[in-house]
Amino acid sequence: MKEAIIADLNGKYQEPTIVPDEQTGVTPIYAAPEPPEEGEEPEEKEPEVIGYIVAEKVPDGLYLPRWDFINSEWIEGLTQEEIDAIRNAPQPVTSEQRIAELETANGNLRSDNLTLMEAVAELYEMILAGGAA
Repeated sequence: MKEAIIADLNGKYQEPTIVPDEQTGVTPIYAAPEPPEEGEEPEEKEPEVIGYIVAEKVPDGLYLPRWDFINSEWIEGLTQEEIDAIRNAPQPVTSEQRIAELETANGNLRSDNLTLMEAVAELYEMILAGGAA
């Protein structure tokens, strides 16, 4: 058994699936035929293709793989602008970075608190001395 890819009608990657090792290439996926109503004769309809199983390895480095039915290969399904937007998106802050930010902020608050406490002590001494500094 090996991994293959289920692709939509446009060849866009949908999800992985498992196929026999000997399966290669592209295999259509058909919609299940609707059962006939009770008492009706089954109709002979052409089965509807709803997707494909592509038993070819997806190359590394593709953001949104899309099967090219003309050239029988995986290609990039995003435009260069879409790829650039992904690459230039702001990175989420890691927990280590957030901890460092909070520790810095905590140190600043301690320093500010110490300054305020010194100012309160100085005012208290001024009050006790009768307002003269």
